Amino acid sequence: MICEDAVQLFAMQNWQRNYQDLIVEEKKRAGFTAVFRKPQLIQGVYLRGGVGIGKTILMDCFYHCLPFSHKLRMHFYQFMQLIHS
Repeated sequence: MICEDAVQLFAMQNWQRNYQDLIVEEKKRAGFTAVFRKPQLIQGVYLRGGVGIGKTILMDCFYHCLPFSHKLRMHFYQFMQLIHS
């Protein structure tokens, strides 16, 4: 059952901002003048919360909406293993 959740809506609004920033930056990096400018770092979204509140499914939806061919989806524990190795 899918129910409206204010916390998930807040996360989605932040991801929408993040998505738009990524699209704008990608267009700037594809232009001719890209070699003369410093790439803008895009601030990400960090989710935390209890088990079963929808963090993973929201992240999966965001990931699948990104129109980039080079992207990586990694769960937090996988990321931490990569950092420590």
